[in-house]
Amino acid sequence: MKKVLITGGSGLLGTALIEQYKNNSNLYATFLRHQPRDAIAIHLDLLNVKSISEFIKKISPDLIVHTAAAKDITWCQHNGKIAHAINVIGTRHLVKAAQSNDAKLIYISTDAVFDGVKGLYSESDEAIPVNTYGRTKLDGEIECLRYEKSLVIRSSFYGFSNYREKESFIPASVRRLAKGETVYAAIDRVSNPLEVSLLSKIICEIGDDVNGLLHLGCMDSMNNFEIGREIAKVFGYDTSLIKEIKFADVKNESDLDYPLNTSLNTDKASKFVSIPSILKSLTTLKSKF
Repeated sequence: MKKVLITGGSGLLGTALIEQYKNNSNLYATFLRHQPRDAIAIHLDLLNVKSISEFIKKISPDLIVHTAAAKDITWCQHNGKIAHAINVIGTRHLVKAAQSNDAKLIYISTDAVFDGVKGLYSESDEAIPVNTYGRTKLDGEIECLRYEKSLVIRSSFYGFSNYREKESFIPASVRRLAKGETVYAAIDRVSNPLEVSLLSKIICEIGDDVNGLLHLGCMDSMNNFEIGREIAKVFGYDTSLIKEIKFADVKNESDLDYPLNTSLNTDKASKFVSIPSILKSLTTLKSKF
């Protein structure tokens, strides 16, 4: 039975991955604050180099799925040195530990490594991040790709959080619509995010021989206004509650740069896994509400 280690086991994706792997693996999951269930839970700080090395050596995993990261874009912008330490240096030490133990490594990256100018980015497109978060995740990718048994997955995902994490546009919109509140949705913010359980299922289905860069997302992309209307239709809410705006009109107290069109081309992934539509992804989310 494969021995699997998931970092960030209490996060949104980490929790979904535990659900996927728990019946077919010897499963370990790291956490910083909230102890995950259905796995052997280990408290691990990515800034503690010695503990990373010793822990990986002790359990000797066959597969490491690295989801742990500093993810809040505003926080990263204001705490650049710590964000770099977590997302880059912590990843570097995890890569070294994986390499020393000949473990397969899957690194979860983001569509925010792109500048958002053209959209439908393929794996061969140049990554040009526009903020600290995107920059540190790209640098983490570079660390991983130095190891031949690593797979870097760029994606965007959403779901309902177990631990009251800051929710992204889609789940936050569902909650607002459920209360009859207006949702302001940007017509110039374009993406193709996956519902988190679908993403975790795809990750589990990817073969051990797949390495390098891989983009995962829905087969189609939409702007936030279009997605908002689809949410209303799928969940049975009033579509008139979705109001279109420009992304520049969204309150941005930190005056951060955000990439506008981060949609990902999934042609490469579609050759060996099934890629769902945005409708399928939202229907899956509804089943969990």
